[in-house]
This record gives sequence, C-alpha cells and structure tokens, in this order.
Amino acid sequence: SFARILITAQGKAGDGMDLVATDTFEAETPARLPNESAIAAAVVKVANHLTGLMAAPPVDPFVGPAILSGSAAGVFFHEIFGHRVEGHRQKDENEGQTFTKSLGKPVLPSFLSVTFDPTLRSAGGVDLNGWYDYDDEGVKARPVRAVENGILKTFLMSRSPIRGFPRSNGHGRRQPGAEIVSRQSNLIVE
Repeated sequence: SFARILITAQGKAGDGMDLVATDTFEAETPARLPNESAIAAAVVKVANHLTGLMAAPPVDPFVGPAILSGSAAGVFFHEIFGHRVEGHRQKDENEGQTFTKSLGKPVLPSFLSVTFDPTLRSAGGVDLNGWYDYDDEGVKARPVRAVENGILKTFLMSRSPIRGFPRSNGHGRRQPGAEIVSRQSNLIVE
C-alpha cells in the first residue's frame, strides 16, 4: 500500500492571477507518514506561502542565470531533462527530440551523472513514489544510468523499440486512459 497526504491552498492575487501553494507527504505505508505536529506545521507553511504569493508583485520575464535548489531543482530536472530521455519521444516528430542525436556526447556538465532507478524505495530516510518491481509491460524494473560524467549513454525504454534500442529497460509505464510508453522512475542526479 502507499499513503499520501496532500495539502493545497488556493487564492487569487489582486490582479486576478490564480495562485496555488502545496506540500505533500508520501510514504510506503500510513505508519511511515509524519506525525500530526509535522503535518500541522506544513499546513501553516503552505498558508504562509500562499499569503506571500498573494502579496508579491508580478515579475516580468527575463533571460538570465537561475539558481535552483530543493524541490525546484528536482522539478526542473524532471521536466527539462527527464522527459527528453524517454525513448518514445525520440521517434515522435511532435516532440523536440532534444537528445535524439546526442548519444555518446556531453549533455550535462562532466561532474553530473543521472540514474533512473525504479528499484529504489527510499532515499535519505524518505519513502519514494517512483518505485515498482515490474513495469506495466511485465519487464523487471532495473536502474538505468542515462548520463555518466555528463555523457548521454542511453534512453528510458519500453517494449516499443527505437533505432539502436530494440529492448525495454523496464521503463514501460501507463497512466490511466493512455497507452504504455517509456517513462521516468526515481530520478537520481549525482
């Protein structure tokens, strides 16, 4: 079983912009969820965050460097990197095919390596949501080192082949109402 507590607060800024603040607790079992005082503190934190957002002035878009930490860094890697190494996106002309011709080439700084590991159930004492024993095509889950020392080594694969990758590496997943495609598991950046 899997347990999740989702705290969500919604509001509207003075200019009409819809705003949302959230926090989530996830655990392999309900007994591993945080205690009541930790949950109450998270509710206050979410409420304060939303109140701050509602009072903050809008920011104009800009092009420039950004320093990301915590959950923002994780979401950035998931969206900007992780989806782009899913195998099915390499053959879909409607996708950016960002890394289709980048195998064996540097795609990240040489001090970074990226592994997708569906066998990892927890990290640093925190239960992870992206684990499974077998993917949705019955292929045994296994870690996939997509980038080593900045060099792109492989793609996440389902049983639907792409050029140079005829076999699944245990990342065929389905969301409700959709067909099975290659998808991310636990994304680990080292």
